[in-house]
Amino acid sequence: MSNNYLRIDIDCPDELKEIVTAELEFDEIEVFEDTSIGIAGYVQEDKFTEEVHKTIRDILAERNLYFTIEVIPHQNWNAVWESNFQPIQIANYVGVRADFHPINTEVEYDLVINPKMAFGTGHHETTWQVLDMMQKIYLNDKKILDYGCGTGILGILALKSHASMVIGNDISEEAITNTRDNCEVNNVKGFEVRLGGLEQIPETDFDIILANINRNVIVDSLGALNLKLKKEGIMLTSGYMLQDKNVIEENLLKQGFKIFKVSERGNWMCHYSVKV
Repeated sequence: MSNNYLRIDIDCPDELKEIVTAELEFDEIEVFEDTSIGIAGYVQEDKFTEEVHKTIRDILAERNLYFTIEVIPHQNWNAVWESNFQPIQIANYVGVRADFHPINTEVEYDLVINPKMAFGTGHHETTWQVLDMMQKIYLNDKKILDYGCGTGILGILALKSHASMVIGNDISEEAITNTRDNCEVNNVKGFEVRLGGLEQIPETDFDIILANINRNVIVDSLGALNLKLKKEGIMLTSGYMLQDKNVIEENLLKQGFKIFKVSERGNWMCHYSVKV
């Protein structure tokens, strides 16, 4: 099995970046980044099937966008991130940095996230909004599901905020490894991570669910997530754009959730919902 990744460089004007990113946000593409010519997405070489190639080609052809594909050796990934990854800070609540950055003494929670090939550093508007929304929730002694854990950033913050336990899952082996590594570097315990989808989470009675994935996965999972959440439990969802507002909110209400707070950042959204 190859550990290489393919970098898909898309020549894309600024006004289309977020739309194209949303259209290409399916499971195989694990992370996106801005580039000087547009955007780039990363796919594990083993997962880049002809069907995936055709889907990408068709989506971009509709917008007359050109793209190239380059093999990125696995061992070079950290160097790619180190050249681009800058620390972020959300008020005095949380800072996110890599291990080669100095400690942030201005925040309550200083997180070290070495992203490798897993999504979720806090830089993307969706992750930023969930982190920001978490400071509005009492996390102490709570049982939490981090659905699609990525780098583990949300679950790690929850445990640093004294959650009693976090169970996380992701369909990417790289994400599972990355979450475990980031737990170790942040010296947090109690984060159990599992490879796979919701079928890997038989547990119920979660106090809080954190789900920062994408529109389709969120909508398809709301019924199952409802069953896993305690009555009056809290769910934070993100990973979708402003244009998805109606479909997200219609499905939240349909599945028995009350929308408590909504945030927007750029063209992206986050919902704070409560099971009623």
